[in-house]
Amino acid sequence: MIEDRLTKVEGFLDGFRSVPQLVLAAVGVMMGALGVILTIGIFSINSLSAQINGVGTRVDAIPGRIAEEFRAMRVESAAQTSAITTSITAARQFQPQVIVMPLSPSVPGGDDKAHRP
Repeated sequence: MIEDRLTKVEGFLDGFRSVPQLVLAAVGVMMGALGVILTIGIFSINSLSAQINGVGTRVDAIPGRIAEEFRAMRVESAAQTSAITTSITAARQFQPQVIVMPLSPSVPGGDDKAHRP
């Protein structure tokens, strides 16, 4: 009876001895799959990070471009304002009036003393 029980316990333990090997093999396969998935994920994140850095560089260049565009607009606006101001000033200036007066007629054959009182 004790031997029967001992045989049952040994059989039961032999079953447990083979299970850890299967469990270790399954855990090994799962860890390998997890490693592959993590490697792919890391490369994907690295690629995405490089793209985000490229976008960041382009976004950082925008203020310089906007400043240059605004500067060009100010120069153009100033030139137009100056042209309009010059045109208005020229239109408002009084043109000098030239009055043409005939010369006094001289007496034919006489001198200018004859006309004096």
